[in-house]
Parts: sequence; structure tokens; C-alpha cells
Amino acid sequence: MGLVERFNESLAALSHVSKWKITKNAPELNKTSASLLPVAGLSEETLAEIRKVTALDAQLYDYAESLLNEQLRAMDEQ
Repeated sequence: MGLVERFNESLAALSHVSKWKITKNAPELNKTSASLLPVAGLSEETLAEIRKVTALDAQLYDYAESLLNEQLRAMDEQ
């Protein structure tokens, strides 16, 4: 499992597990700028509703991030 925001780290972890040799970071293509995201214009009520309906997504993301962190830590210790 990987995280888009930490693509190169995710790719490094995958290459380590798969025993692939990756020599450089992958290019970032079609990347959306954070300034294009309209979050700043949303009301607190709308943001609260978004958080409510995406709560399970946030839990899954947090879990995936903790797994990636563990894997990267294990790689550093080898």
C-alpha cells in the first residue's frame, strides 16, 4: 500500500519488499496544486459534513500511513 503524497517513499518501500532496483525518484506528472483546492471557501458546516462522511477514509489513510512509517523504519534498521 502506498500514499500519493509520499509516492517516492512508497515506491522505495515497494521496491525494497519486491527486491526491485530503483535508481531515482519517479517524475511527478499531472500534479494538482494545493492552491487549486477550494477548501478555504467552504463553510464550517460543510467541512464538518465532509469530515463526517469521510471518517472511515481518514481512518484507513492513518492506518496506511502508520504501516508505511513502520516499513520505512524497518528498512532504515537493516
